[in-house]
Amino acid sequence: MKKVQKFIKQVSDFSQQYKYPKGFDQKIFQGFLKAFYSENTAHDFADYAIEELHNSALTSFNFFSIRESKGVKISVRDAVAKKDDLKSLYTLIDIVNDDMPFLVDSVVAYLDRFGVDIKNIVHPIYSVLRDQDGKLLSISAEKNSQRESLIQI
Repeated sequence: MKKVQKFIKQVSDFSQQYKYPKGFDQKIFQGFLKAFYSENTAHDFADYAIEELHNSALTSFNFFSIRESKGVKISVRDAVAKKDDLKSLYTLIDIVNDDMPFLVDSVVAYLDRFGVDIKNIVHPIYSVLRDQDGKLLSISAEKNSQRESLIQI
């Protein structure tokens, strides 16, 4: 577990130097980031540069930050190593949903039916507070927070 924490710290340190757009809430992102990779093993990150891990988490955070309805939200995109890189390394799928049993198993079974090769799965569960428009206000365990699942494949 210490090795995973080392990767998370490296990504967090990298994020401290990153230039985010005006209005970006870095405090919420840091909370998101700490949980994002925490259930994985260090081996899961062996083939990725710290910048790739940061960019992957940042893109997922931006996707996760707005959820206008209670239904499922899905994004499919090509990942790149660096901001200006045009070469796609792999495809990422992000799925946001209310937390419930068997989400990962169902998604993996579905993709397996089509022969999709899955390299890695990230699946944090967040307790969140959102405003009436679905904007993420905080990652919190407050009494009125909602548990949401984020799956990244």
